[in-house]
Amino acid sequence: MSNQELIREVRSASFSDELEAGLEQFVQAVAALSSLYPAQHKYRIEFGERTLLREVLDPDAHETHWWQTGLYIIRKGLEDVPALNSQYGQAMDELETQLDGHFGPYEAVTLREIDSTTVNGVCLLSELMQYPQSTFVAPNAYSLAQALFSDIAWYRAVYVGKAPVGFAMLEDDEQNQNYYLWRFMIAPQFQKFGYGRAAIECIIDYVKSRPGASELSLSYIPHEQGPAQFYRKLGFIETGEIDEGEVCMRLAF
Repeated sequence: MSNQELIREVRSASFSDELEAGLEQFVQAVAALSSLYPAQHKYRIEFGERTLLREVLDPDAHETHWWQTGLYIIRKGLEDVPALNSQYGQAMDELETQLDGHFGPYEAVTLREIDSTTVNGVCLLSELMQYPQSTFVAPNAYSLAQALFSDIAWYRAVYVGKAPVGFAMLEDDEQNQNYYLWRFMIAPQFQKFGYGRAAIECIIDYVKSRPGASELSLSYIPHEQGPAQFYRKLGFIETGEIDEGEVCMRLAF
């Protein structure tokens, strides 16, 4: 179904007066942004509109929910245009509150396989990273491309309820009993909710189940806004080694 068809479906559907008004403001905000957004990134706006409208029409029909990411894309676009942000920003904040109630709570953090229906969105999550975080980890599309040519790559999307929020990839080397956190990211709109910590704990549980696993290792780019303190709080310690400019850490089991 095209975005325009979804708009017609939403306008003919029955919602509360408040939600109907919020969705109409959302559609108008997207239309206003579309003419201003850089052509090479317009697919983000289209993705944001399509996923939110599709899911609000029938939340239970979709195993994966992207509406939060979609709304975040639109809100970030509005912030770049002060006049539009003044016109629509508050309405988008109110819409998020309404949709939280419409979709229900998102709670349990899990790791799920990526398939043809989710790969585009998972790749988009890392495109939303801002500097300097965008320099700390390779784009998810790059990681998935590398995984195609690796016999030891194990990768999953990080979910909170039905919502994909991040990406993780391990070097899962059963033969040498070596387990390394190759890539890890949580999209900016989902940070500071404890999802990253919960996801790492899921990864640790997985690694503990692997043959001969005695530790999980990783490395990070040193930076004052980098992830060092995050990993230290989870029990990782620096080994004293530097690998291609990255500081190495390990968590012994």
